[in-house]
Amino acid sequence: AKLEGVTIYPNPVDDRLYIKGVDEGEIAVYDMGGCKVISAILANAQAVDVSGLAKGVYTVRITTSNGRVEKKLVKK
Repeated sequence: AKLEGVTIYPNPVDDRLYIKGVDEGEIAVYDMGGCKVISAILANAQAVDVSGLAKGVYTVRITTSNGRVEKKLVKK
């Protein structure tokens, strides 16, 4: 199933990425080569530290018990 109403911000992101519309689940960030560069469990604190990522474009995959959604993310 496709998750609806999930937003990630800010985008472009600098150091912390916030996720809105998800209570719990998992987030994975992939580079353009398809390599997973960040994996984290989402709980009530909906922020992920992305300060270690290089500048560029990434795919964010958020998976919950209700489904999953993919978003493009730009790291500035």
